[in-house]
Amino acid sequence: MSTSEYSHPAIGDFTGNRRDGILQFLGVQYATLADRFAPPVLKHYPTKTVVVDATKHGPQVNPGGADFEFKLLQQSLPYDASSVTTSETECLSLNLTVPVDSNGRSVDEKVPVFVFIHGGGFMNGSANFPQYDLTRLVRLSVEKGMPMIGVSVNYRLGITGFLTSKSMQAAGYEANNGLRDQRAGLLWLKQYVHAFNGDPENITLVGESAGAVSVAYHLHSKTPLFKRAMLMSGTTLLMRPLPTAATEATYSRAVQALGFSELSASETVARLCNMDGQEMRGNLMKAGVFAFPSVDGEIAPSEVTWTNVMDGSLPLKGREWCEAIVIGDCAFDGSINSLRLGHRKTGIDQSFHDFMSKSLSVLISAKLFSAYDLPASDDEAFVNILEVSNDLQFYAPTVAFAKLLSNDAKVYVYRYNEPNTWPGTFQGRTTHIHDLVFLLQNFNEKLSDKQKDLAVEFACDIIRFANGVEPWKAYQGEAKLAKVLKAGDVKVVEDKPALTERRSIVFEIADETGWDVYAQAFSKWFNGA
Repeated sequence: MSTSEYSHPAIGDFTGNRRDGILQFLGVQYATLADRFAPPVLKHYPTKTVVVDATKHGPQVNPGGADFEFKLLQQSLPYDASSVTTSETECLSLNLTVPVDSNGRSVDEKVPVFVFIHGGGFMNGSANFPQYDLTRLVRLSVEKGMPMIGVSVNYRLGITGFLTSKSMQAAGYEANNGLRDQRAGLLWLKQYVHAFNGDPENITLVGESAGAVSVAYHLHSKTPLFKRAMLMSGTTLLMRPLPTAATEATYSRAVQALGFSELSASETVARLCNMDGQEMRGNLMKAGVFAFPSVDGEIAPSEVTWTNVMDGSLPLKGREWCEAIVIGDCAFDGSINSLRLGHRKTGIDQSFHDFMSKSLSVLISAKLFSAYDLPASDDEAFVNILEVSNDLQFYAPTVAFAKLLSNDAKVYVYRYNEPNTWPGTFQGRTTHIHDLVFLLQNFNEKLSDKQKDLAVEFACDIIRFANGVEPWKAYQGEAKLAKVLKAGDVKVVEDKPALTERRSIVFEIADETGWDVYAQAFSKWFNGA
């Protein structure tokens, strides 16, 4: 790998990393922050006064490396955790991966732009992690004659990303900072990506897990932000925007945990903005105070319910300007919830049985327990309850959103079924994020030959999609089709549980008891009520 300079007419000269037909610009700041809770302001560049050093990753908003996600993946990549830096005000950066010819020029003009938003529950993660490197995907796009630029986005997480209250808003601090950051990154690309020979009107926004939830939130935008979208194992039904009462309660708990209860509203906001970040995060984590997206009348204009998704009344302006959408899941996305429920494994069968029996009718609860083989030992019940979460929080929402979005846009559904063959807790199951492993190509050396073929096929599907070419037959009309992805057994079939290796019981229960009733009952138990 060597360094190479690149001249951007609107910004100035960049120094990036060059290797094997790829020029990569790391840590490119797209917005600035006055303080940790301030709204993002698009980066201003003095005209050609400095060279932008884009040879290394920018700082993350929160400490923590990729190891926690490697444990989830049950596989790892080389990673230097000592290189991680953090900053609450200089964390808004992009990593751009640009295909170039032997002379360092773009291989084409106005190529599509693939923008990736990482997951992590809006609490963890970084676009800098090696599993999110877009080099191989971009290189494959060149090899297949459909070049594209790859971009990954860092944004604020946790408390700085989502803490809000009426007093903060009165002081000029808006809700949903993390989502506003992502939007600022997209607006930066609209303004500046043309000089990297990217087409600002041909952006495909891709997200996984909380990143997919983010993409769904951006579909509320009145202003077109991208041309196509891809939601991998996440919708706003997974992480619905919190109502004002919930955000005020979170804020009150934060104020109390930090010892600010005796301060005025304005003094409290000032202390929140200026206190030591490590101390703030530590105290709030110790007190169990966490912040997530909330209803703000703009990015999240209204509550998201099963009812308004199913009846089509959810106000998604993106249906008017986003022309095509890929949406899909992994067969056992519920594996991610082992992180949330692990400490409750002892007695989990009885806890779940007692709560759901009180929350649902006798007939419905009996049907639920029978379908998921409950009661059982705690170890077995733990996995079976993860299956319940899988169907209600991941699988069924992808079906609901596919139906909702297909009324206005071209929708392509996939069902990812390739098992995770690496040693670990869920070896042999199709775990959360496993589809992303195959899409981005970064673990190909650790795959079998058949798995490598599947990885390349899936990646080529999405490369075609980003280039405006139909990846497989659409989910349209009466024959609502899905592509089932499994090594040696890839096929396009009707998106029915019996054909895609999914369970139909979630629809049977919800149709009888009501989607919001079932979802609320499970959510209350899941959150420890």
